[in-house]
Amino acid sequence: MCAKGGHFHTALIHLSTKLFPAIGLLLWYSVVHSQCPGPSPVRPMLDTGVFDRWPEVQSPAITPDGRYMCYTIYRQPAGSQTLVIRSLRDSWEKALPGAAMAAFTPSGGYLVFLQGGDSLCLLQPGAGQAKFIDRVGSFWQFDNRGRSWLAWYSATAPIQLVIYDIDKGRPQTIWTGKTAGNLVVDTAGAQLAFTADGKVWYYHHGMPHARPLLAADSALAGITLVNFSMDGKRILCLLPAGNVVKPWPQAPGRVQIWRYTDAVLPPCKEKEAPVPCFAVISLKDLQLTRLQEAGEELWPITGGATDKWGLIIRKQGSGAVSRYYLISLVTGRRKEVDFPFAGISPAGRFLVSDDGLGNIHTYELATGITRDVTADISVPAGDAGYDQPALAAHRGLGSWGHWLPGDTGILLYDRYDNWLADPLRQKAPINLTNGYGRRHHITFRLIAPMGTVVRLQDTLILDAFNNDNKDNGFYCIRPDSARDPLPLTMGPYLYYAKEHFYLGGEAPLKARNAGIYIVRRCSATASPNYFMTQNFKRFRPLSTVYPERSYNWLQSQLMAFTLPDGRKEQGILYTPQDFDPHKKYPVLLHYYEIMADRLHRYQPPAFSAGDINIPYFVSRGYLVFTPDLHFTTGAAGSSACITVIAAAGYLSRLPYVRADKMGITSRSFGGFLTNYIVTHSNLFAAACSDAGIVNMAGGWGTYELNTGMPLQELYERSYYRMGAPPWQQPDLYLENSPLFMADKVTTPLLLVHNKLDAVVPVDQGIAFFTALHRLGKPAWLLQYEGEAHNLLQPDNQLDLTIRINQFFDHFLKDAAAPDWMHEVDASGK
Repeated sequence: MCAKGGHFHTALIHLSTKLFPAIGLLLWYSVVHSQCPGPSPVRPMLDTGVFDRWPEVQSPAITPDGRYMCYTIYRQPAGSQTLVIRSLRDSWEKALPGAAMAAFTPSGGYLVFLQGGDSLCLLQPGAGQAKFIDRVGSFWQFDNRGRSWLAWYSATAPIQLVIYDIDKGRPQTIWTGKTAGNLVVDTAGAQLAFTADGKVWYYHHGMPHARPLLAADSALAGITLVNFSMDGKRILCLLPAGNVVKPWPQAPGRVQIWRYTDAVLPPCKEKEAPVPCFAVISLKDLQLTRLQEAGEELWPITGGATDKWGLIIRKQGSGAVSRYYLISLVTGRRKEVDFPFAGISPAGRFLVSDDGLGNIHTYELATGITRDVTADISVPAGDAGYDQPALAAHRGLGSWGHWLPGDTGILLYDRYDNWLADPLRQKAPINLTNGYGRRHHITFRLIAPMGTVVRLQDTLILDAFNNDNKDNGFYCIRPDSARDPLPLTMGPYLYYAKEHFYLGGEAPLKARNAGIYIVRRCSATASPNYFMTQNFKRFRPLSTVYPERSYNWLQSQLMAFTLPDGRKEQGILYTPQDFDPHKKYPVLLHYYEIMADRLHRYQPPAFSAGDINIPYFVSRGYLVFTPDLHFTTGAAGSSACITVIAAAGYLSRLPYVRADKMGITSRSFGGFLTNYIVTHSNLFAAACSDAGIVNMAGGWGTYELNTGMPLQELYERSYYRMGAPPWQQPDLYLENSPLFMADKVTTPLLLVHNKLDAVVPVDQGIAFFTALHRLGKPAWLLQYEGEAHNLLQPDNQLDLTIRINQFFDHFLKDAAAPDWMHEVDASGK
């Protein structure tokens, strides 16, 4: 069967190693390791050769009725991926190497994916027969009046845009041309708009062909369509950068002039030029209205019953307070408001704002009244526990956009517990978790997606994270019951911890029309895999990909140590799987800010972008310790130094630690901490610092090269925690500048700092190295051509991984020094 825009044929898909040789690799990981998990006598250490073929399970999807699900195993086979689709009711399962971009149709009747790069496949779950559409480029799925549709651009010349009724098998070519851009579909699936051949085109079901919506215009070159409005009457778009910002004025002779009256400094002004501008197209009168001006940000406010509003943020320059405006996305009219209202209630009655300090305000659209709905919640300023000056007063209160029907109540949270507040502030707030979280140091968050409407009689599932032992799991509550939450499961795993987003957990995925969930679970010793549950008590495995079982992997243990002032800190000790307590091991201390929450996080082996890869070093015979760090304003360096030395003292008393073979390493802000520690202690046998500051005042006075934004806030109120500008606290800036203590360094130091670093100027690394070089201190500096703050090129990442390993092996394991540490290499570098 043949149609315009693509060739159709059918085929039977079999789970066969003859048709798909890579299935052998799939079965090696998923069958052998799931059925035979017992340890082999000797497991090899990790080698860099396995990094780029380490399999990882991601991208789950589930049909609305909960009968089928799919997931993708990335880097299996090497350089590709394998799509797995399986039944949740019986043993039916298929694995499809090379399949990509998989998604079920909205009705769940088909799984749609690309095979072989340009063949679109429609597979009926539970059946072996599939339809293939050849020579397909990009594609989209949508529903219209209960029917499933596809739209795709052909991968041929001329390019064709084809729409296809999946259920009836009827393709229709609606456009043919030379160049194609992006495409958007309205929520009803009845209208399409797309950019092509320098025009904006429009199509409605029933039309024979698409028609131009906006004629070709040089000002529209590069326009990007964002989405249809919910009512289908407008299209939000991004205009090209073009004339959004005028060039910075130049004096004769091309001299750039900086003035003390400038609200925006020249570097920032120059970097603003490429910023696109939001606009809206009215389908009624075909008018294009620009919504955003130079120096402004626009955030469309979505998630409720209306999408007619946006938030404008007008920057006032470095250190100044921004101004906020509500803007109508229909008319372009705006009104100044006191807070950044970026959320909307489901019924569209209220806008919602967080003022940045944990105070939640509602804005009633009908009256224009603003209310602080957290004013009556008995949580003090600073309860969030942040130690950055900008956030020190944060109450830890927030919202994930959950509401009662009719916008009659908004669900909020504090550091631990969940609350129900009245958006009109007429009723007292209710602690839905009954203070249980605060009493037990457990952080609770509702797992439902943002914008979910819940009823008082509903049973709500909460993710739960124990801040003491780092266990993770699920509890449940009913909003109409003032009782303690009921535990469903808790254990030494990472499932999902919404508040601890940096751990990389994944929200449970629910079938739209069934009480079936897909949950992702991992631990430090077991790769993330998918499980099915209906009650969050029992979990049935769906994937079994555990590559770490073939190597000398790591184990993690939560440890506590004491600071000189008596305070307790936590840290994670990583030991190899073949750990022998009767042996002595070298230790690497790796730090940044809070690290102990990562106790059950799985860390795949990976090349270094600047940091060390913990599994790699542990597999090769190191112990790695990651202590938590807490900071005092104006004393970030000494705060870290005291804690790291206390951690080292604790470790040195363990019988299996070589106290004379301890090293330290970190990067960026952590690189500064490393530089500080080696100028204030001779305890460590080696140190590696990547992109670290050494002159605090010099860093304070720079700007981010990619954006042109001054970095003063970063130093005063964020990571570096200085708390004041240099002229107010010059002694603190001097004390926190390792450069001025370079003569105290005795620790062999490996520095990494690249010329294109836009955040930490390369001059900082060069200054420290040249000082140490002049003093005759053992130091090395690595610079990678074409690289910035993080290494991006794979060859450079591999090179850095090897050199860091060689450096520490020499000083902590007494291995011979590699040639690059003491002589010029063959290339003359």
